[in-house]
Amino acid sequence: MPLPDDIAARISRGNEFQKRFITWFVNGDMLGPDGEILHASFPSLDSLVIPKSSPKGRVGRGRQVPIPPDPTRTRDGVNVTGRPDVVAIVDDGSERSVIIIELKSTDWSTMTPVRLRRNVAAHAAQVYSYQGHWTNQLWDPTLGDRGGWRTDLDFQAVQMYLCYETRPADPAVADAIVEQVGEGGISVVWFDEIEAEHSPN
Repeated sequence: MPLPDDIAARISRGNEFQKRFITWFVNGDMLGPDGEILHASFPSLDSLVIPKSSPKGRVGRGRQVPIPPDPTRTRDGVNVTGRPDVVAIVDDGSERSVIIIELKSTDWSTMTPVRLRRNVAAHAAQVYSYQGHWTNQLWDPTLGDRGGWRTDLDFQAVQMYLCYETRPADPAVADAIVEQVGEGGISVVWFDEIEAEHSPN
């Protein structure tokens, strides 16, 4: 049975945003002259045509990012499987970080305040559920008297991002979203703003 027109349009919009973001991500200049994407993977987007590396060589061909085959996360007490949209190892010149990015082409104009908060909370929970695979590797309970952070891995930190296609028209709504997800250590990015600022020359 075919999907309703509104759902099919939403899926199509999301797929186009994912393609656009990834093309920008591997070719853009968001990391500055000292930054480097050592490796990038797109676990949830296997069906998309992804550029292997940029002409500038911004994406390395090194070791694969350690992504579990079926990472398990919990939603409302139920174990579910899922894959983040983008996982990259990034070197900013001072440390290497695993970057987890979830892409959302949310249409803010159609949402009531209550529905908006619920959607953003679900998005944040989804991103946060992915990070345990990497943060658990960083912590070693056998180090010292009370455990400690490992320094012998390919990365030293984990960063989480929610990347929305557009910023809400109402600045107060945008500020509320940033505040809501920031409590979980997740950064919000508005793609319509960073795309032009960090596009390749």
